[in-house]
Amino acid sequence: SAPRHRLLEAIEALYRRSLIDRGRDKGTFALQSVVLEYVTARLIVEVGEEIQSGKLDRLIEYGLELAHSREYVRQTQERLIVSMVLNQLRIRYRRPSEVEDRLTELLAHFRQTTEAEQGYAPANLLALLKILRGHLRGLDFSNLSIRRASLQGIDMQDASFSGAMILDSTFTQIFDALMAVAISPKGKYWAAASRSGEIWLWGADGLTLQRAWRAHVETVPTIAFSPDERTLATGSWDSTLKLWDLTLVSYSGQADTRA
Repeated sequence: SAPRHRLLEAIEALYRRSLIDRGRDKGTFALQSVVLEYVTARLIVEVGEEIQSGKLDRLIEYGLELAHSREYVRQTQERLIVSMVLNQLRIRYRRPSEVEDRLTELLAHFRQTTEAEQGYAPANLLALLKILRGHLRGLDFSNLSIRRASLQGIDMQDASFSGAMILDSTFTQIFDALMAVAISPKGKYWAAASRSGEIWLWGADGLTLQRAWRAHVETVPTIAFSPDERTLATGSWDSTLKLWDLTLVSYSGQADTRA
């Protein structure tokens, strides 16, 4: 990374050229509105072109609608970015069904790639499909990495998220019947386990879904956090007990629970 003094010099140079304004909070900066409008317009055009061509750099690199933004900001992102990209696609494709086919085709493409290679693309495609269809019913998001997606108030009946890694997303709907819930000792995490063996992990607000994964092949009736909040234990009817390192959210051990 660049030295701090170089960064400050660059910021001051941009400020002198009237490309940025000082932000409301001390030590913050924001793009001039005319520059922001230009950058946003370029992003919309480039993402539309990428979706058609299959060269998906911007779609992977940038989140078009970020769940952690303030609600009015997220709504603005949805209206001025996601909807505008969708308008670009409607111009490029003759029928809405062709747009949907292209978006679901790209979901299938990313399903064959690694989590790192997917970036924001699956969440961006989800956002576009959400606006295009008005719901996500029956869609397949399995085995995808979905980052910072806004799923609140969206009808997702029969949508498949099997094997998906859902990161830092907000939602109002649970995908399966809950069998166990737990809150870590200091309230840092909330967790829930499902009938189908899935685990959901939320941040302390109880609304932001940080991780979701298939932990077991059968029902998980019991879960518990370690005192240091670094490990989650899950016990299943598949006769296994598993320990999950929450700093990595990776499988760290297993013991047979049968007597």
